[in-house]
Amino acid sequence: MRIKTLLIITNGGDLTDPSALSASQRIQLKPALTAAMNCGYQIQQQNFSPQNVFSSENRLLPAITIVGKLSLAETDSLLQVASATIARLAIYKAKKIPIILTYNENKAIYKDMIGNFYRDLITLSDHYIVPTNKLYSEIINLGADSRNCHVINDPWQVSFFNYKEISEESVFKIIWFGHETNLRFLFNILQGIISNCHKSSKYSLTILTNEHGVELSRNFISNLKLYGLSTWKIHIVTWNNFDQPRQLNEELNNAHLSIIPSDPSDPRKCGVSHNRIVDSIRSGCLVCASPMESYKELEEISILGEDFVKMIDYAYSNYNNLISTYRKKRKNLIERFSP
Repeated sequence: MRIKTLLIITNGGDLTDPSALSASQRIQLKPALTAAMNCGYQIQQQNFSPQNVFSSENRLLPAITIVGKLSLAETDSLLQVASATIARLAIYKAKKIPIILTYNENKAIYKDMIGNFYRDLITLSDHYIVPTNKLYSEIINLGADSRNCHVINDPWQVSFFNYKEISEESVFKIIWFGHETNLRFLFNILQGIISNCHKSSKYSLTILTNEHGVELSRNFISNLKLYGLSTWKIHIVTWNNFDQPRQLNEELNNAHLSIIPSDPSDPRKCGVSHNRIVDSIRSGCLVCASPMESYKELEEISILGEDFVKMIDYAYSNYNNLISTYRKKRKNLIERFSP
């Protein structure tokens, strides 16, 4: 007998415990969970494995299944988890239970185990939720039914703050925040900006990342050439999953500029969410970012390009004029990202 249950397939923290949620769970799955509970659904969270996929508990059929973000590495356990998940979803498919796939990173583009797994998920799913128009195009090209594919922009997480004023004597405060998987883009530009950005007499850079990212950052910075470091202070802060979004609010509100380097030519990043650029703009930071397709939708209130030295120098030299211009446009342009 089908009970009125919403099954969410994801790994990570308990979705009913706000302090345990990852950023993607908080942004994408928490709203679905709240809406379902308001409609009278019971919530069940599961991460399938060969040990539990055919257990008596999992033989109860949900009314709806949502496949959330699955953080998987290419190991033997990936094959086991992927096989168990696909086996269970195939049963739901045969029973005509709707399967909704949240697809927030273009993982199906690759010809590896993770790519194979996500292509199978696309084939089995009935509905698709993506955060950007670019990712909508990508998933359609991978076989998703366009009639059942929906773009839902990731909502902002932070409070609305005014832009901060600066003077010639001010420390120009820059922030980078994100998961360790994105640190390689920061590392690609870090030596260049420290050695070549001289418009301000004093800079600070805050790197806000997860625990392993903190270790990677410390190791990388220890090997930087010292030229230019006399005018720079680098602060590495551990992302506290139990203190979000308060911690992110505080760190962004303390910065003048947020930098978001990436790689527009990386197929996996081509449909990247707006969330980091929107949170940065909403918090009152200027933004220098790589020209990702989603970021171009906000180019009226951000600085996009490949040369971060030039962009940071431009942001500093024109700071007060830029915030005066952006202040008039900011609220209207980011209103569509309201939760």
